[in-house]
Amino acid sequence: MSRSALGFAGIHLLFAAAGMALLYALGFVSRLRHLLTALGPAYLAGLAGVMPVLILLMVLGVPIRAVEATVTATALTVALAATGFALSRRRPAPAPADDEPPADTAERWLARAGVAALGLYFAIGASAFAKLPAVGDDWAFWSYKGLVLYDYGGRLDQEVLTGAFPGPAHLDYPMLQPLFESILFRGMGGIHLQEWHIALWILFASFVWTVGFLFRSRGVGMPVLLGPLAALGLSPLAATWVAIGYGDVSVACFAAAGVLCVGLWLDGGQARYALLGGVLLAGAANTKNEGLTAAAAVLLAAAVVLFRTRRDGAGGHRWRAWAAAAGIAAAGALPWILWRSSHGLRNDDVPALGNSLDVDFLTGRLDRLSQAVGKLAAQLANQGAWIWIVPCFLVVAIVCLATGSARRQAAFYLGTAVLMMLSLYWVYWTGRLEARYWLEFSGDRVVTGVVFVSAVGLIHLLALVLSRRPPDGGRVRA
Repeated sequence: MSRSALGFAGIHLLFAAAGMALLYALGFVSRLRHLLTALGPAYLAGLAGVMPVLILLMVLGVPIRAVEATVTATALTVALAATGFALSRRRPAPAPADDEPPADTAERWLARAGVAALGLYFAIGASAFAKLPAVGDDWAFWSYKGLVLYDYGGRLDQEVLTGAFPGPAHLDYPMLQPLFESILFRGMGGIHLQEWHIALWILFASFVWTVGFLFRSRGVGMPVLLGPLAALGLSPLAATWVAIGYGDVSVACFAAAGVLCVGLWLDGGQARYALLGGVLLAGAANTKNEGLTAAAAVLLAAAVVLFRTRRDGAGGHRWRAWAAAAGIAAAGALPWILWRSSHGLRNDDVPALGNSLDVDFLTGRLDRLSQAVGKLAAQLANQGAWIWIVPCFLVVAIVCLATGSARRQAAFYLGTAVLMMLSLYWVYWTGRLEARYWLEFSGDRVVTGVVFVSAVGLIHLLALVLSRRPPDGGRVRA
């Protein structure tokens, strides 16, 4: 195996180890036999947990190269593993993930066939599209900054990244993907812009793995899981954004995994789901500007659900878990927000909030709002791109709201999706770019997060509706 391949694998395993320690500390894994089944979730959680710490160090002036990344990830791994060991001695019973949900022979074979098929698909996608060039937003928003970090020794060079030199737009975008790219380059011993795309396929596959792992930890059967997961994994537009190196699927993976964790927590799950959700939402906030608004939408929707469904004697505990998740997400997002604000970096596509709140300004742009509503709705209804994910979710969510079955969970997922869409409408309504061109250029990408949230919401609601147990009765067996 070449040095670049070894370095590529080593960096990924570094983050997976940190994520595994986090899952162990939270009680999602407790035995050696769980290490393989939790590898995908560990990788996704490791990226979401370690990268904000590295961004904080970089903002404070510490150069982030392969050595610094290794030391930081290793230190976090040791600390989390020690925490997990201490907590494991106090846990009265094994976590739900410790008990494999019962399954008959047909379901076991269905699970194996489905996992094998999805794994083969991701392996083929990663290898077949590994040599695409870095163009468009792949270069302008992500790889440009990744190369700057690589060339400047892992430091935030103020002149290059604050516009003192001519460069691509959106220098204000968060740094998780560019920083991860630069760390991989250092691990591989040089710049590998094309092979970098393989890492995005791994992230996408890890998200699908994470969804399956979390639902199986609650006893959801494979027949409920495979259909929506296959539709999401095989969706043509998701594969397109991953193949060409855009960050839209990356942010959608973190946001949807975060909303799923919060949804499982609201469904009677333990606080560890909320804590893991906070970590994943921090990853979303550090990946793309849309990730910050998505994290806020998830937390706001959860707060509304908690407020509307207060439980006698348990409200304080649940609000503390919500506050902990919100605090983790905010702490992860703040370092880059403070750095870009102090250096005058902002999104020039939209005016300042004070200006955009002017009533005359908004009413004079209602044509832009109507264009945005129509275009984004058409994108969500494009079944050749998203394979009926959103329509199926809307039908199931509305039925749940109307019948009272899993009403709280339906309100949460639907509320999150609506808030995410409203934030997109606001940007196009108040933005400075010509609306029609802007929507044609980006409308099919910005809805990716909403589709991913709809997919996990659809699985959760189906599991609750088809379950023979009460919606709030712990494990769900469909």
